[in-house]
Amino acid sequence: LGLYSDPRVQVIANPVEMTEVVQLASVSIVPLRMGSGTRLKILEAFAWGLPVDCRCSSVTRAASMM
Repeated sequence: LGLYSDPRVQVIANPVEMTEVVQLASVSIVPLRMGSGTRLKILEAFAWGLPVDCRCSSVTRAASMM
């Protein structure tokens, strides 16, 4: 995607503690199209008060869980 070369983007894989990551985040990006973990990631981002950028099908499924 070329995001790794953008100095404004920091990709953190498998963080030990999400609290520290969320406090530094401006947005949550959920690029996955399927899988139950996708919906949980969206709901977690909403719970932290972060805006979410993701595919519409993921949001639709997450909204049905609320």
